[in-house]
Amino acid sequence: VPAPDALHRSTRISTAERVTSTSDTARANARILADDASHVAMLLNLLEETDFYVRYHTIQLLTRLLEHFGEKLCSTIANTEMGVLRLMDMLSDRREIIRNEILLLLVSLTKGDGGTSGLEVHKIVAFEGGFDRLLDIVVAESLVDGSIIVQDSLYVANNLLRENPSNQKFFVEMGCAERLASLLTLTTRQILRLNERSVIAVSLALETAQHVLSSELPAASAAFGKAAIITSLVSLASTTHSSTGVRARALQVLSMCMRGRTEVQAEVGMALVSAPWYPPQVAERITAATSGVSDRANTADTDANEGPALVRILCVALYSAEEAERRAAIECLRAFVVENDEGQLHLAALAVTPPPTETESALSFGRELLHALAPQRGAESASIRAMRWYACRALECIIADSSAAKEIALRGSVGD
Repeated sequence: VPAPDALHRSTRISTAERVTSTSDTARANARILADDASHVAMLLNLLEETDFYVRYHTIQLLTRLLEHFGEKLCSTIANTEMGVLRLMDMLSDRREIIRNEILLLLVSLTKGDGGTSGLEVHKIVAFEGGFDRLLDIVVAESLVDGSIIVQDSLYVANNLLRENPSNQKFFVEMGCAERLASLLTLTTRQILRLNERSVIAVSLALETAQHVLSSELPAASAAFGKAAIITSLVSLASTTHSSTGVRARALQVLSMCMRGRTEVQAEVGMALVSAPWYPPQVAERITAATSGVSDRANTADTDANEGPALVRILCVALYSAEEAERRAAIECLRAFVVENDEGQLHLAALAVTPPPTETESALSFGRELLHALAPQRGAESASIRAMRWYACRALECIIADSSAAKEIALRGSVGD
């Protein structure tokens, strides 16, 4: 039992004192182990032992070796019979500490610096049911809980999918795209409860979705083209309860889902979102517009009220304080009109003639766009100029490559 622990201690390399003799000795010991394939095979065989300490220290030792001799060790593991499979079997260990340690090892093993052997490892992990096992962990632990276990599982999945078309295709064919879309279908209540940990986990899951959708497989787009996931993506993109990275990434995923897919564009066009977010600039304007109106009118739109998804996306482009979010929102509008003549003409018509509303407090696509384009009274601040710039970019998306949309736009006027 103490052998793996002793080996682990003998290869522990100090990052603060690399020049000391202790560090040099540790590195030499680690190199001896990593350079000899029989030593690595022996460590992998030790994982068949069910004793907690044998498995724990063996995994820690392999992780330590990977940190310092990654490419060499990756090659040895890939070429060792049943080597990768033995590591994957550790994910089924019911002892949480063992499972946590093997996830850290898999993060190191799959992070992309193993050369050709690394690609072989990625392939083996995927075809040995790696994606299903990783998603099982995320489901069991809960994505919105955002534990370190969930984060590490998603790190491994992203390592396996990044710039790897064969693994992306396999992920979709195994039905994992539907499982991922289901995980990202969050309710407003769940979004309101996002904390620092869960925001990281959701961001990693959105990155996974980006890798999968980059395959451009119809089945992947179909999995993310349903009303529930669209509503969740727009809510994530327009709520202050998530981070800038999550909001921008949610819009990027939505853009990838929509581009050139009429059925998804139609779902986005019809989607209503109850997002707990309200642009401060709009809130101020609504307060002024509803001054003296009944209490019901005053409160109707100031909470997490339901609104069209496209209006929420436009508001992100016009009013967000983050450039990444604004650019992602513009790309989302552009994706909505690609090969979508009907939707493009509808947005052009809204921009020219906003629909009538009972009060000025109601959000509408046309009203927000025309307000942003209209000249402002007094000196214009940098934020006003930025708003107008993104309003122009939104209008450009609406009329791009469409003579009919341009003709409709020319009938309108901006300002008084």
